[in-house]
Amino acid sequence: MSTGNGSFALGDVDGDGAVTTADRDAMDAQLGKTSRLDTYDLNGDGVVDVTDLSYINKMVGLEGGGTMTVPFNIAAPDGVHATGRTAGQSVISINLGKKVAVTKVTITVTKVEGQTGETPSFAAVTQIQFLKDIVSDAIQADTQVKGLSAASGDGEVKLVWDSVKNVTGYTVSYGQDRNNLNQRLSVNTNKATLSGLTNNKTYYFQVSAASDGWSGTP
Repeated sequence: MSTGNGSFALGDVDGDGAVTTADRDAMDAQLGKTSRLDTYDLNGDGVVDVTDLSYINKMVGLEGGGTMTVPFNIAAPDGVHATGRTAGQSVISINLGKKVAVTKVTITVTKVEGQTGETPSFAAVTQIQFLKDIVSDAIQADTQVKGLSAASGDGEVKLVWDSVKNVTGYTVSYGQDRNNLNQRLSVNTNKATLSGLTNNKTYYFQVSAASDGWSGTP
């Protein structure tokens, strides 16, 4: 399990698979800016500052590895592990406790209650997903897209908005009738360029966060 390029390392902002002084220099150039929060805002507080730079300073040249053993049962202990409440599903959330540089994560089920033998016969890890923040299900997550702004051009409009945590993409709906936004565009970043528009016409735009068939508040 890994990210798309086969690696995951906190602070590897240039995507070369390692945290180096080049990443530190790149972060230094982005301090105080908000144009690339998805890459440089490492702690997710909405601003690129010395805290993000400190993450890179800590990770530069850091190597190592280890194994974390996490026991759990079907009861939900306080905060660390949780089992899904939907029948037929078993969703386990594991809190690593802190942000760490990760190159590989392997989840192995070694024992299942009620089964015999060295290897469980009816247990499999079907999906692993990193969550930036774990939020209690008693708290309503804020999924509304905010900060939407537009810049017009010749036959096109460029949109940008604030990123929403823990989503895989966004759906942009638009049209000339605010009650009938009949055109759509899907993107995986917090910006979009809509072309083929008619100059000197009024258009309306709406953006919703999306993830695996789910759609957030527009």
